[in-house]
Amino acid sequence: MTLVSLMKEEYEKNTSAEGFVDYRAAGLLVTGCKPGKEQLEQQVQNSYQEKLNEDFLSTGRKISVTQVVLVSSGENKHEGVVWLIYQFHQWSVPITVISDGKTVVWQTKPGAFFFLLQ
Repeated sequence: MTLVSLMKEEYEKNTSAEGFVDYRAAGLLVTGCKPGKEQLEQQVQNSYQEKLNEDFLSTGRKISVTQVVLVSSGENKHEGVVWLIYQFHQWSVPITVISDGKTVVWQTKPGAFFFLLQ
């Protein structure tokens, strides 16, 4: 797995809410062959953790990805959940993954990180 690039993330900031009202993340990976379900979940988990480390390192927030669970919802599309640990609590974040066997793209939905405001 080679991390090619990370797609532009979108932020909507509200200073009264510490600047984390809406957060969407997306990642792009290139793989050698069509991965199995477990391999795809592991690739997404690693990429997701890298993205969180990049985005939240400067804020002092430590968010750990513990598991990714995916279910096929089409030939190349998967829907699922990313399980995170933040401040000793477990959170689930919905995720969409598209994989054609060579490239893997994942995206979270708007508002997926509202738990940071609690």
